[in-house]
Amino acid sequence: MQFQVIDSGKGIPPEDLNKIFDAFVQSNPTYQAEDGTGLGLAICKRFIQLMGGDIQIQSTLGEGTKVKFHVLVDSADKPGKITYSLPKGRIIGLKPNQVNNRILIVEDNWDNRQLLRQILVPLGFEIIEASNGKEAVELWEKEQPNLILMDMRMPIMDGYEATRIIKQKQEVNQIENKKNTAIIALTATAFNEDRKFMLELGCNDFIRKPFQEDILLEKIAIHIGVEYVYEFDKDVSSSEESN
Repeated sequence: MQFQVIDSGKGIPPEDLNKIFDAFVQSNPTYQAEDGTGLGLAICKRFIQLMGGDIQIQSTLGEGTKVKFHVLVDSADKPGKITYSLPKGRIIGLKPNQVNNRILIVEDNWDNRQLLRQILVPLGFEIIEASNGKEAVELWEKEQPNLILMDMRMPIMDGYEATRIIKQKQEVNQIENKKNTAIIALTATAFNEDRKFMLELGCNDFIRKPFQEDILLEKIAIHIGVEYVYEFDKDVSSSEESN
């Protein structure tokens, strides 16, 4: 898909066009109406490149600027049979008769543990708590939870070491035909290198703090297969039956 945006502003000096996409670089302040960080175009270019495209700018002082970019998209195989989901609303609970609902929260911060508890317990999850990695390993062996939400930075034993130990023990469990526990890392880091290391260590996924509730619940469902009841489920079912 190709896009083109044209304005009739003051334009950009030719000497600035070569560096306009650099981070923290702006055009000559003489031609700017507002202050800014100089990150907007750099971020736009990066997003467009991630989508397989590119962006170009043409500008003439006193006349305006033209921005063109394209991104790669796929056409639908069967346009007449495109399916879509109606919004289901917020999650209000777990569907009945689910046994894979036991979660171990490993977090040294009491407030963070309580936040997770307040989100998960009302939905029907069974919660176990540990304040460090050593407790986590012991409770994992004793309780065999379906999922661990593992903070990575804790005293006594951090989440990295606890994950390594649990994953090593799970290799033995596989021989004994026992079901493995999924581990989702809770991390404040934004560096891809750290995330890659967590996955290589054995974490099944990661959630960056501060997390969004819908992302947390989605990842839990992905890794342990729970099914939710949604606020609008009854309304949608009634609508489908009437049609």
